[in-house]
Amino acid sequence: MVLLLNLDSPRKDLNNEFGKSEQMALNAENCPWPQDFVRFYEFNLAKYVRIANLIVQSRQVSEDIVQDAFIRVANKWSKIENHEAFLRKAVVNSCNSYFRRRKLERLYSARYHNPGEITNDDRNELGELLLRLSIKQRVAVTLRFYEDLSDKEIAEVIGCNPNSIPSLISRALNKLNGEISKDGN
Repeated sequence: MVLLLNLDSPRKDLNNEFGKSEQMALNAENCPWPQDFVRFYEFNLAKYVRIANLIVQSRQVSEDIVQDAFIRVANKWSKIENHEAFLRKAVVNSCNSYFRRRKLERLYSARYHNPGEITNDDRNELGELLLRLSIKQRVAVTLRFYEDLSDKEIAEVIGCNPNSIPSLISRALNKLNGEISKDGN
């Protein structure tokens, strides 16, 4: 597996020079990152791209989100106790930020431009159903059924009380069932 990261400095964010960050494939000889981080990256990249893709429903956006999350993990690698939990939270937080930015873009577009319906013909049926859930419900359902996380772990990522997770997931599943029934008629 090839690791693509900004090599301007191993401890800088990719946004240091807009559009001018040089990238190159890393291997054992030229890698400025700790080897245990590189193994962590290789082992977890595909998994977290799939998780982000289930949340944002865009392969390209999910890849960007996960790459940025890995940069944040790499920058704090030696200070983090639980690397996977930190990465998971970084990915979910970045997904939330993506939706906030998208909402602002839509509001701006609606106010100053002739807005068209935002559609994506490539979305599958499950993706369309997931998009009908609130972001909190979508994250909870994805982390429960795709990541198989406990209520406590999901609550930690979302930032709410663990006791509210079962009802959050239940409401999401009821909404999905209703949407499936409605679409099936």
